[in-house]
This record gives sequence, C-alpha cells and structure tokens, in this order.
Amino acid sequence: MKIVADPCDITSRASLEQLFDTIHSTMPPIAGVMHEAMVLDDAILANLDAERFHRVLGPKVAGVENLEYLLRGKQIDYFVLFSS
Repeated sequence: MKIVADPCDITSRASLEQLFDTIHSTMPPIAGVMHEAMVLDDAILANLDAERFHRVLGPKVAGVENLEYLLRGKQIDYFVLFSS
C-alpha cells in the first residue's frame, strides 16, 4: 500500500483533476479517499461574516463535491469525510 499526501486546492475542480490525472498515470487505481479539510478561523456562527464563512466551509463542502464528482462510478473501498 502506498499513501500519498499531495497538496492541491480541493475547492478547484481543475486542480483536483490534475492531481487525479497524475495519480492515475503513475499509481495503481485509487482504493479510497480520506478527506480531512480544515481552515482554522474559529468563531461562533453568529460572528462569521460571509467571507469567513466561505473560507472555512469552502474546502469542506466544495472539496466533497469535487471528490464525489471525480470518483463517481469508480470502485473504491472507502470514502471517509472528517470535519471539525
């Protein structure tokens, strides 16, 4: 088993597609994904303005949407989502 931790902008489908293209051309098929997105910008919800809200939730929500889109129809063993 080989685990890869490769940085990319998960909110950008193009960036994630480029990473997946690299993985598909240099490695065996993807067995699973663990998505652990976090932006540390703590505040209670009432104190988050729109910019902070999108900055904090973007990697979580857009990241999952992009991963799900790129993995749709693929046989994988696990798809684990972590969030704070």
